[in-house]
Amino acid sequence: MKKTHAPIRYTLRALFVFFLTLTLVSCGDDESPVPSTPVVGQAPPEAVDLGLPSGTKWASYNMYGLGDYVPWGDLAPHTASGCTWESYRFGMPDMLTKYCYKDTRGKDGYTDESVLGRKLTELDPEDDIARQQWGEGWRIPSKEQWEELIKYCSIKKASADMRHQLSAYIPYRFTGPNGNYIDLPCEGYGYRSALSEDNCVYWSRTLHESLDRFAYNFRYNKKALIQFNDRAYGMSIRPVKEADANDKL
Repeated sequence: MKKTHAPIRYTLRALFVFFLTLTLVSCGDDESPVPSTPVVGQAPPEAVDLGLPSGTKWASYNMYGLGDYVPWGDLAPHTASGCTWESYRFGMPDMLTKYCYKDTRGKDGYTDESVLGRKLTELDPEDDIARQQWGEGWRIPSKEQWEELIKYCSIKKASADMRHQLSAYIPYRFTGPNGNYIDLPCEGYGYRSALSEDNCVYWSRTLHESLDRFAYNFRYNKKALIQFNDRAYGMSIRPVKEADANDKL
């Protein structure tokens, strides 16, 4: 009877598969993979140093995933249909309960200065979902931090094979002066329904200077813009770590 040496054949086959796998991985795209979007409670992401003058570092991925929108100052994501003035955390446009300059727009004459003794121009940490979910040091970017990102980064549409894991649209890549980069997925914004889903639309934490029903946001569609929109709109959130917080990393 002829000997088969089955164990040897199986061992050689396993070694062949192992080395083939290593070869395929090493020959693949050498770009860093686009990170997945975290779930609530997951540890915060890497803070990416883009070499910006302020020292601000940007999160390597968004808070939440496709179909999750956060109204300005809210502490939880919503579906697009759940983003409305009627359900907004700080009241209606003419009955605001916080972040209000004029008593004619505040509920029962409310203004920040009359009740809190100070004029609010950006989200308090207690109303910043990045700080509340990811901890000390993390913030929603300010208008100025978005402007810095636009000014100092080169921007291009990422290739199709780098599509964000939980986004329906190919992200834009922002490469900083030092060569490091972040990818911003395009998921549009939500107000009663999903809108402009091929645009990158992200909140800042900065309130409009005079029109307190509005806050500033970043938008990218062919070019980068800083604009303002109703606070009840739900948008994506890409947190930052500011320079003083980065020193503690």
